[in-house]
Amino acid sequence: MMIKGLWDKIKLVCGNHPDSDNMVMEIRKGAFSPFYACPKYTQNIYNGGDYCLNRITSVDYEKMISHIAEEVNDMIENDEVPNLQNLKWTRNGVEFKILVYTNNEIVVSVLNKTALKGLKTHF
Repeated sequence: MMIKGLWDKIKLVCGNHPDSDNMVMEIRKGAFSPFYACPKYTQNIYNGGDYCLNRITSVDYEKMISHIAEEVNDMIENDEVPNLQNLKWTRNGVEFKILVYTNNEIVVSVLNKTALKGLKTHF
């Protein structure tokens, strides 16, 4: 069962920055499909400044939504009050962690280890 309004409650933040709350990931137009990326995604890549290649595909985003919905449904079925604060999981090299979980907002930190492999991380 999908949770009503779940998509609207979720805010992705880049897990590659210590102060992730200020690094809300943005939807970007890709060659084949949209993706979510750090606001510093390739921003300064050509002039030697800080940049960040942290990103997830729209498919990864949909799988994340499904995972959150399944966790909430499992808690409800077990007569528990849903609270996913600090829930962590990894899927296809992407680490997810729920930083904030309220009725109005779910803040998820995203760190794509595969995309960042061999690059400077945690500015």
